[in-house]
Amino acid sequence: MSQLLRFNLDKQPSLGMCLIFSLQDETLEYVQPAPWYQILYHRFPALVRINGREYRQPADCLAIVPPRAVFSLRRESEPGVYLSMNFQPNPEATYPLHFDQVFPAGDFSEGLDQLLRRAIDRLVYMRAHAEAALWVTLCHFGRVPTEAERPADIQQLELWIDSRLHQAFTISDLTEEVGISHSTLLRLAKDYWGMTPLDYVKSRKMELAAQLLTGSSKTIKQVAIAIGMPDLQQFNKQIRTSFGVSPRKLRESAPYLNIHEQRKRL
Repeated sequence: MSQLLRFNLDKQPSLGMCLIFSLQDETLEYVQPAPWYQILYHRFPALVRINGREYRQPADCLAIVPPRAVFSLRRESEPGVYLSMNFQPNPEATYPLHFDQVFPAGDFSEGLDQLLRRAIDRLVYMRAHAEAALWVTLCHFGRVPTEAERPADIQQLELWIDSRLHQAFTISDLTEEVGISHSTLLRLAKDYWGMTPLDYVKSRKMELAAQLLTGSSKTIKQVAIAIGMPDLQQFNKQIRTSFGVSPRKLRESAPYLNIHEQRKRL
């Protein structure tokens, strides 16, 4: 079974070294340099090994290699081509997608080959094109985490927080209610939310505020109360910090926000 990897991808990742390489030797081996991840697309049948775990793959499969991983690629056919891009997830991104460590390109194989070749060929002159191609590739193959892939503690934390967005509560309240230690809460928050618990609570409050402002008839004062910020001055400041506009302007931008939220739920 493939190991599960998680990246936050609502903001464009950074692009590192890129390669199009014809593998003439039977085996390619290296240690992936930190702090870079690598997405590698091999067009020939191969035995992939990542940190000792083996995956026998047909042609047109991808592998994601974490930083400092011991990696080997042994071709099981005539010499063939592989394409690779090093990348770092954007540290400010918060929306998670999950990936198997190895996976087939499927019906996207020919299109992916053309996309990556064109991007790498134009890297020197059109770096933005290569960065976009990387982002598109990752978003295409990533999937929204299923309930089975999320620990019960995380699910309980999210449900508890969502049911109390209208209230003020402390981190101690959160750990006591769910029955975990403060250090466990910090670890889970980093692993599954990509932010601190306080930042996650704030982000959920802002998401609810945006939903109510753009999809309900509640007044701005009622929306502020619904997310536990009855002080309108504080509420206005938080909305401006999060969205760059006032609550009234945010309400006027409803069509765009609805499209954005629908895309996130796909």
